[in-house]
Amino acid sequence: SYFYFTKDYIYFSQNDEQIIYQIDYAGQNFNVVLKVDIDGLEFHDFVVYQDKIWLNYTDNSIPDETKQKFCVYDIQTQKWIKFDRGSLGKINNGWIYYLDDAHQLYRFHCKSYCVELVCEKKIEAFDFYDSYILYLTEDSLYRFNTTENTKILLASQLGDSNYFWNIQ
Repeated sequence: SYFYFTKDYIYFSQNDEQIIYQIDYAGQNFNVVLKVDIDGLEFHDFVVYQDKIWLNYTDNSIPDETKQKFCVYDIQTQKWIKFDRGSLGKINNGWIYYLDDAHQLYRFHCKSYCVELVCEKKIEAFDFYDSYILYLTEDSLYRFNTTENTKILLASQLGDSNYFWNIQ
């Protein structure tokens, strides 16, 4: 089962159904938004953004295919677009940020569909704060935006309780 919340609706699927439902927060306006009836396509997760459903999927019609792929379904036009690159991740300012198999941080633009490498380092985790991306590597925590990439904490400082008492 998957859930995704927008300002106006709750989107969800149940168990192994390849159907995405929509309902408003008052429990009204229940609709089937998407029934995935493409032979072999099995979605694994989804997000809803800008009237589109972004999905990670596997194409089971290709023998021995196990790699997850990425696509979008436009709710208004009811059209699919499959992409060679991209993945679900965290959405921020029109971009989907995600880690690839090598744990490098990429971003996928939701309108132009371009993909950009954000950071070549092996990333353990990332999130957004203010206008920054905070990301953690094996040895450091960084603050990144279009004008800076600053190391703000070394992993070796995590074991030093005095370090945190001295932070201004």
